[in-house]
Amino acid sequence: MANGLKHFPLLVRLSSGQHPDFSLASFADPATAGDLRIFDQNRNELPYEIDEWNNSSGESTLWVQVEKISPTLRLSAFWGNEDNTTSPTYTEDGSIWSNYSGVWHLSDYTDASANNLQVSSNGSPELNTTGVSGFAVRFGN
Repeated sequence: MANGLKHFPLLVRLSSGQHPDFSLASFADPATAGDLRIFDQNRNELPYEIDEWNNSSGESTLWVQVEKISPTLRLSAFWGNEDNTTSPTYTEDGSIWSNYSGVWHLSDYTDASANNLQVSSNGSPELNTTGVSGFAVRFGN
């Protein structure tokens, strides 16, 4: 890990709690964030997937595919471009999870990877409970 974690999606939280001037109303497409673009410190556009776009609370989370997670990583988010409100394909095609056989965000049983490996529950797990970094599944005692 001394050289950083490579090719790993990083959870990014956008909210006024993280920055007091943040507002979903400042997006050209506040409903789906079609104008949102993320870049690294070298100005490379980074693919991302929206985990939750929450218009009611104003706090949203997304998974951003970064080259390497390290102390020097810097990300910039840009939005508000009225001429570019169509979400890039990578936001919905599972490509940020291409190095994984399956990815479940624990808010449901849907695989976020392009492999479409669905799972089902056994017993009575509780979906959509609060976890450390978002939704979680609570398993029986």
